[in-house]
Amino acid sequence: MKVDAEVTTESGKFDATTRDLSRGGVCFVVPSEMGMGSTFTISLSLILGENTFSEPLVLNGTVAWCT
Repeated sequence: MKVDAEVTTESGKFDATTRDLSRGGVCFVVPSEMGMGSTFTISLSLILGENTFSEPLVLNGTVAWCT
């Protein structure tokens, strides 16, 4: 199932591409660098069909790893 994601940081909001989503965390790609230890909010919605999404799941997080 595909997941739509939006990440909010001190710098603003970014559309994100999820790479891995599990109980232990989420790996996502954003267009702007996020520093280690920075905090963010991520909003995740399942893509159910064309222009059809689930209610968003909003989570707070801290960057633990990046490349």
